[in-house]
Amino acid sequence: EIQYGFSLARLKYTNDDHHISISIYSSRNTNISMDTEHTEYFFDYQVQGYPAITAVNQNMVILLWNDGECLFEVWTSLGIEETLRIAESLTLNEEYFLENQPLMDSQ
Repeated sequence: EIQYGFSLARLKYTNDDHHISISIYSSRNTNISMDTEHTEYFFDYQVQGYPAITAVNQNMVILLWNDGECLFEVWTSLGIEETLRIAESLTLNEEYFLENQPLMDSQ
């Protein structure tokens, strides 16, 4: 399932055992809030050369990083190492997303 809207792109995959969600947001218009209850945070990971925040909460792993243009979020029911492998494999066709990004009114 691929969705567009608030995020530039969102891809979700779910089967009986696993969940993977990948979201890409414009860094210019994004605020992220996370539930910190029962969550363990790690700040010693990098994704594609950028510092990443990793949050582990009740069998879910959330990985966030920013490349200066976009904020990336990978959320899985997999372990940290597998989530990092997914994140490292992502590529973004910037021309496609910039051309198809909805215009926002500035106020």
